[in-house]
Amino acid sequence: MKGAERQRWLAEMRFWRSLDAQIDRFAAEYQKNRSRYQRVAKARRKRFPPMRVQALSWQGDFDLDYAADGKTPLPSAANLFLALTEADELSGIVGYDLSRHRVMLKAQLPGSWFPPEQPFEMRPFSRDDLTAVQAYLEARGFRRISRRELFWAVRNAARQNEWRSEP
Repeated sequence: MKGAERQRWLAEMRFWRSLDAQIDRFAAEYQKNRSRYQRVAKARRKRFPPMRVQALSWQGDFDLDYAADGKTPLPSAANLFLALTEADELSGIVGYDLSRHRVMLKAQLPGSWFPPEQPFEMRPFSRDDLTAVQAYLEARGFRRISRRELFWAVRNAARQNEWRSEP
C-alpha cells in the first residue's frame, strides 16, 4: 500500500473500531437498564392503546399491517390515496388548479377548527391543512404517517379533480 492509500485504510479502520466500541457501549447500557426500558414501553402501550379502525366500506381494500395486529392499515401511499379518494369525509376536498399549478382546498376539512357558520372559500392547500389531514387519518387508525407520502397522496387525489380556472 502506498502512503495515501494506507492512511485512508487506517482512517476507515479507526472509524469501524470506534463504531464497534459505541455499539458495545449501547448494548451494555441497554442490558443494564433492560427491565426499566421494557417497563416503560409496557406502561406506554397500556396508557396509549392503538385506536381500532372503524369498519367502513372504503377500508376494505387497505393493505393491513400484519406485523402489528393485522387490523391496522399500513401508512403507505396507496392506502393514503385510497382514503383521500374513497372516504366520504375526504373525497373531493382537494383539487388541482391547472392555471395556477396549485393544489387547492375545495371544502372545509373534517374536524376543522373553523366555525361551521363561516362560509368556506376555496384556497391553496397549506402545510397546516396537510397536518390536519394527517391528524384526521391518524385518529381513524393509521399509524405514523409520513408527511412525504401523505403529500404524494394529496397531490394525486387533487389531480383526480383538476380544472382550469380563469386567469
